[in-house]
Amino acid sequence: MSKKISVIVPMWNVENYVGDCIESILSQTYQGFEIILIDDGSTDNTLKICEKYSEKDSRIRLFHKSHEGVSSARNFGLDHSNCDYCMFVDSDDKLLPKAIELLVNLMEKNNCQFVSSDEKVKSLGMETIDIRHETEKFLKYIHSSAYGVHKKLYNLTIIQNNKIRFDENLKCSEDALFNRVYFKYIEKIYLTSEIVYLYNTNNPNSLSKKGYIDFAYYFIKKLNALESLCDEIGVSEQRKKEFINERAIHGFKISMRHYFTRFSNTNNVNETFLKQRISYCYNLFMPFITDCDNLPKRYKKWYEKYIKRFDINVFYKKFKREMKLCEFKSFCRKLIKI
Repeated sequence: MSKKISVIVPMWNVENYVGDCIESILSQTYQGFEIILIDDGSTDNTLKICEKYSEKDSRIRLFHKSHEGVSSARNFGLDHSNCDYCMFVDSDDKLLPKAIELLVNLMEKNNCQFVSSDEKVKSLGMETIDIRHETEKFLKYIHSSAYGVHKKLYNLTIIQNNKIRFDENLKCSEDALFNRVYFKYIEKIYLTSEIVYLYNTNNPNSLSKKGYIDFAYYFIKKLNALESLCDEIGVSEQRKKEFINERAIHGFKISMRHYFTRFSNTNNVNETFLKQRISYCYNLFMPFITDCDNLPKRYKKWYEKYIKRFDINVFYKKFKREMKLCEFKSFCRKLIKI
């Protein structure tokens, strides 16, 4: 008997994209699926467009709710699904025609509880990972790719039985946190380098383009979940300490990148605000940065440069220069493409 799949699609003001998204799902070669569309309080024509689709195809279940964010919408979708597997698609993105068929076949063939399409698999040299018996391979995957919920297939029974839901208090990183909780309840994952998902990078309302004042705090929530996951799968205390140490330094770095890029520009940098964020991040991440003797080279370099002899003014000047250099490199890459 073929498995039934719930494709959960949260929507908010995507009238220019949602039609293509729905068409890409309806065009799947795998037939055993339903589409759960959750209109999260759109004020444009998103709901009207979806109503037309739902009237034509019985596989579409359309819901409308007040605007409470993507986590709330995804949770609503989970609350109204009782299929075997589920996947999440953003309403401005698209699936390739064989996406569901490929992911389901890999899930069944490899007797696993999670399948992810990941272009990095070939470079990582991995496909199947037994989470509790191949912890180093699993940590390598966490380190490199276990972030979003797109391009992935989940066992819905495990999600429902363990009441796993998205944290509705988070404005970003909610997907990575969801994955780290989900991994606590499964045994085996499969990674494929086959591409199944097409991102839309042109949507000006995309959450990935927004700035979040609590970005660093959201990363701390992921660190806490990662500690809990390491305990659950049997990572040794020393290895857990090393791994959390690396992730904390990484979190400090990308948090500062977020604040410098989203809340400032090269011509009018809000120095007072950014220094407050530097101090905030330092106090937030330092409890996790406990042993730096055996850090990998790239983390040690950043630790030595910014954290070891921490000074807000020095940090600000150095990081400001680093961000300008990154901006220049990005500009050059765009020119080369042109």
